[in-house]
Amino acid sequence: MEKRKTVIALLAYPNVLRSAFFGISEFFELSKRQAGTEWIQYVVIASQPEDVPGNGIARSLHEIGAENLDCVIVPPCMGAPGYEKSSPEINDWLCQMSGKGVLITSACAGAFILAHSGILDGKKATTHWELQGEFQRQFPDVKLETDRLMCFQGNIITAGGLTSWIDLCIYLTARYGGVKLAHKMGRFFLVDTGGREQRFYSGFSPNYRHGDDRILAAQKWMEEHSNLAFDLEQLASHLHLSSRTLQRRFKRATELTPVQYLQQLRIQNAKEMLEESIDSVEEIVWKTGYEDVVTFGKLFKRITGLSPAAYRKRFRMAHV
Repeated sequence: MEKRKTVIALLAYPNVLRSAFFGISEFFELSKRQAGTEWIQYVVIASQPEDVPGNGIARSLHEIGAENLDCVIVPPCMGAPGYEKSSPEINDWLCQMSGKGVLITSACAGAFILAHSGILDGKKATTHWELQGEFQRQFPDVKLETDRLMCFQGNIITAGGLTSWIDLCIYLTARYGGVKLAHKMGRFFLVDTGGREQRFYSGFSPNYRHGDDRILAAQKWMEEHSNLAFDLEQLASHLHLSSRTLQRRFKRATELTPVQYLQQLRIQNAKEMLEESIDSVEEIVWKTGYEDVVTFGKLFKRITGLSPAAYRKRFRMAHV
């Protein structure tokens, strides 16, 4: 008896990222050529025909049953209304598919679509690191881990970055088409199929939209003096606050303590110097406000996932 092809549904929704939408389709089309067999069938589904990029043809959400479907992919989108609005029809459909054991996956802001349906409640998930604050405000019951490039929770997989759909497609190829084919696709796309983490690539994106003017002033002051010795009492006095009040309001506004915020600022500055300068690591440690290279190295690796030397090797500008 001939084995049934793997069937993957690609969800079209308002403002879906066209490059990812078409890229996913082309990825699996190319995988057939690499495999030399029609190992997979992908179908486009949508709640409204106008949601399909390029006036393409799509099936309605209820036209294909869970018994004939292996996986759903929710691609990234380009901002509102893509991930800000909830579609009751899509929400219900995702809940039904997930409840019947279909593998539900998303890339980048596609995690918002999954979260709107409620299937991520109480589970770990990832999305693009720049969307972390907005995601946590909308979905406080989801355990967001933006350090991770991919997050696995039962029959739900979320992938983080804007181009993480490639990593997701490679994983799905390994799962359904075999590891050998996944490696071939990785070589074809020049993508490292070994383990990677989103924090290798993420930058520090402070929250300035919290509405606390004094904490905003504190942030600006810390950014301008990040390489100097930090004195919480001095900063609190500058803002006419007690140190205890400053810490409480700072954590409430930024979700970081002042020390954690300063660490993020310094590591971000160090990353830029490692990418763009020829300064030694020791010089960069001193310029960012630290004195001990070992302590700096441990903090840098904890935040970025790489040692300073490994980070420079991976991201240093070609012209430097």
